[in-house]
Amino acid sequence: MASTYRTVEPSAPGGLAAPAALQEVMGTKDASLLATAKSGETAALDTLYREHAEKLFRTVHRITRNREDAEVRCRTLS
Repeated sequence: MASTYRTVEPSAPGGLAAPAALQEVMGTKDASLLATAKSGETAALDTLYREHAEKLFRTVHRITRNREDAEVRCRTLS
C-alpha cells in the first residue's frame, strides 16, 4: 500500500522549513507575508495571524486539551 504522506524537505538552518517547502504548504501569498514579516513588518505578521488564528486555536486546543489554556496561549500570540 502506498503512503498518503508526502516528503517534506529537511529544515533549513534555524529549524524552519526550507523556502520551497513553505511555499508548498502555505501558498504564495502566505510565503510573501512571511518574508515581509521576517524583515520586521509587524502588519504582515498580524495579517498572517488573523488568517490562521482559527486553525492555530484548534491546534493548540488539541495539544492542551483545555479550552481556557488554548485561549490564553493564542491570545499571547496576537
